[in-house]
Amino acid sequence: MVNFRADMRNMAQSAVGRNKWQSLQFSLDSRYKFSRKLTMTMRINQSTMDDHQEDKSTSMFINRKLSFTSNYRGRLSGKSFTNNTTVGIQQLDYLTATAPVNSRFINFNTVQIFMLGTNMLTCNIFYNRDVNNASVYGNLLTSELGYHYNLWNKVNLGSALTYLGNTGVVKQIGVRQQVGTQLLKHCSINLNLDARKNLMNTSQNYLYGNFRTECSIYYQLN
Repeated sequence: MVNFRADMRNMAQSAVGRNKWQSLQFSLDSRYKFSRKLTMTMRINQSTMDDHQEDKSTSMFINRKLSFTSNYRGRLSGKSFTNNTTVGIQQLDYLTATAPVNSRFINFNTVQIFMLGTNMLTCNIFYNRDVNNASVYGNLLTSELGYHYNLWNKVNLGSALTYLGNTGVVKQIGVRQQVGTQLLKHCSINLNLDARKNLMNTSQNYLYGNFRTECSIYYQLN
């Protein structure tokens, strides 16, 4: 399967003249199924923003990314599992008030799911490395180890340990708890709690919260 999408937008900067912002986005996806167990995907994304004036055109923002993803389903010690891994290379260039920033990133993300009867063990690791060390928030590692299980056959729970590390900016460990249940025939509710503790204190800690809760109600009118 091959899929291509493109989008171009022009936004005038004033009611007179031809000055405008122009954004262009496109993506190319290709997927090949080697077998019932293994599927590979390649994706190319690009997003740009240009400032068009009467006498010149300036590139304000460029984001390019090439990624490869593998999805594998198999069995280990009689237990079924799924692995989804993505490796990508990303270019991010943009202008700031002082100087242009030219970053080159290596992205890695893997999600491992083990089925343990009706329960599920999950492991999620994401790593982003700025090869040029040009971006303040470029070197990021997040990981989560979780266990999803049922209680009384009506309540679904998920408990996880989390870690977040951004070099020189923040380090956090935490717990995440999810609770979901069917209240009525056409209504269900989900509660999420995410609590984290800072392992280091910096002036950028406010960018990463320590406590978050969320409540979602799903219902069907007819």
